[in-house]
Amino acid sequence: MPAKKVVDLGSIDVTGLQLADPDYHTPNKIDVLLGAVVYSQIVSGEIRKNKEKTLVAQATSLGWIIAGQTGSNQNVSNVSVFHTYLVEDDLLKKFWELESDVSMVKRHDLWTEEEKRCEEIFAASTTRDDKGRYVVKLPFSDDDPGCKYGQSRDVAENRFYALEKRLNKNPELLSQYKNVIDEYVKLGHMEKVPEKEKNKIDAVYLPHHAVVKKERDTTKVRVVFDASCKGKNGVSLNDNLMIGPKLQPDLRHLVLRWRMYPISLVSDIVKMYRQVKVTEEDANFQRLLWRDSPDLELQDYRLLRVTFGTASAPYLAVKALQQIALDEGENYLLATERVRKEFYMDDLMTGCETEEEGIEIYREMNELLGKAGFTLQKWTTSSNNLLEMIKREKKDVGSGWNFVGLFF
Repeated sequence: MPAKKVVDLGSIDVTGLQLADPDYHTPNKIDVLLGAVVYSQIVSGEIRKNKEKTLVAQATSLGWIIAGQTGSNQNVSNVSVFHTYLVEDDLLKKFWELESDVSMVKRHDLWTEEEKRCEEIFAASTTRDDKGRYVVKLPFSDDDPGCKYGQSRDVAENRFYALEKRLNKNPELLSQYKNVIDEYVKLGHMEKVPEKEKNKIDAVYLPHHAVVKKERDTTKVRVVFDASCKGKNGVSLNDNLMIGPKLQPDLRHLVLRWRMYPISLVSDIVKMYRQVKVTEEDANFQRLLWRDSPDLELQDYRLLRVTFGTASAPYLAVKALQQIALDEGENYLLATERVRKEFYMDDLMTGCETEEEGIEIYREMNELLGKAGFTLQKWTTSSNNLLEMIKREKKDVGSGWNFVGLFF
């Protein structure tokens, strides 16, 4: 119990009051914050005020609490005091994390059972097609996922009609949306469902909608697939997919290491998720509905690649990216470690000591990732000479080149 304390707070009579915080006048760390709900439960009701009614003492089950203003209102100085509470061990831990590779990603022995299971599925089921591209299975948490039984086509159909109304009110948006859908089909990332499979009752349909980013230099309209949309049984595709373990370093680690290079080198992967195939069986969990006009019959399609919007997409894409370094990296020593340590999703943030090393990194990275269908674009460097060397490596010098002065 708090000790009794005699205090002098003007004309208010608090002599001998048992204060909830006897050392209220000494700055200290906050032990606990009580919300309004708890406050109403501990207040006992007895109140004392001073004559000026600027100070009030209130009895609580924890002791008396005092609030208000003391002393004269003349020559009052306002002072703001901010306190922080630091533990030396935490500071040392953060410093150690920044200086070592150990904390870049979660150690395998610290993975959850679900994360381990996700890795096992990838290792056991992933194959490569005749062009070297990875073909993966969706990592389901259940062998018989409930999303198959949610009559998701009906839900997706209702959502499509709402989307169609919106698009028809905006011809420009409709045109751009059609272009994206047409690109999916043209690139082989999506196909019409064969007539004999159209009535497959356990297929999962994903509603889709437009996300417009006017500030983008390239595609301003993106089609986003809603894998979190629940079927009539209350289960969505994402409810049944495992997310997978974290495979890449934190952005803060990546940026700090990148800034240490004398010459910076940056690029990104073209449509990274869509460079990884899913099995034909699992493509039926990624169906959608589309038609170019309300006068046409609604068509059933299925997505053949890892799809943005599914819970497992980041893991599958990054895992495939890192797997190519394991499978083919023996002859690409400059590129292999950079693939593992210097990518943040699809963005490469690396560097080099010399321009000669930089051009070798460029060559190795393109060759290595090209073996799995990954294409790097928008190469950017802080060295004008290196940029010119890279341009000479490309026959099409007008495609996606950029120079940015990076200041450290």
